[in-house]
Amino acid sequence: MKNNPIFLKINNKSISLPCKGQPNSKPPYWDWCLIKEDLISVNIEAQGYWENHLALIYQHLIKPGDIVIDAGANIGGHTLNFAHSVGDEGKVIAFEPQSFIFNILTTNILINNFTSRVLQHKLALSNNIIKQNLNPIEFREPYSKEKGHGWHLNHNPISVNYGGREIGEYEGEEVTTTTIDTLNLKRLNLIKMDIQGSELNALKGGSKTIKKHKPIIFIENYAHKNLPEDVKVIKTLKSWGYEGYRLLIEGGNEDDCIFAYNNDIKKLKNIIQTYSKYKKI
Repeated sequence: MKNNPIFLKINNKSISLPCKGQPNSKPPYWDWCLIKEDLISVNIEAQGYWENHLALIYQHLIKPGDIVIDAGANIGGHTLNFAHSVGDEGKVIAFEPQSFIFNILTTNILINNFTSRVLQHKLALSNNIIKQNLNPIEFREPYSKEKGHGWHLNHNPISVNYGGREIGEYEGEEVTTTTIDTLNLKRLNLIKMDIQGSELNALKGGSKTIKKHKPIIFIENYAHKNLPEDVKVIKTLKSWGYEGYRLLIEGGNEDDCIFAYNNDIKKLKNIIQTYSKYKKI
């Protein structure tokens, strides 16, 4: 592995959430096992959290006792927040197929005392159960003060994004896929899905569960950039009765979408508008 050691970041900060009607400007802080120069780790190290705009919406949607699927959990950037929100009566089911990243995810669950709330699987979600491979890890030139250029977050160097790997006919690490329907869940409240192009297959592999329980679905989607598979994702969810909204994040990011059934739409809009502009898909 190309000089990417892991390290610990101890926050020791309050994780109290706001009372209803008093939105918090930041999600909870956790203790972290991180990876040097990894995109997600650099964000967490610099800011204390990952994807603040989503974390704040999640914390108002997820209730104690909820069942949440975290597809593409990575090192736990959202998993830990989910675990905090579901409480002792709920459960987070996290999927992360990369061995190296899965071990760090497990460490972060352990050091934050969430082992009873999170069930993590070293599996990828798809529409069947097969063996596939990850594409090779791609490293980029990180920022350096001497060169004055390179990949960075506020001049904090980044050289790799472990969360950007796909599964398919590649030559990287072999992984096993599974489906949401094989979980045989008695209830399901929310799905967060960020799995690098496998979203359509994962949805198809969970069609029975999704149609039965009608969870709110957060999904990374590039249909606005005319990616064919992502356009199919939108059409599939709409055909199942879902209504979708695309978040309009300051800086031009429009990749995050939220889908819900009619009975959740009003509540969803009230929460979203507190933290982000949005448009109907």
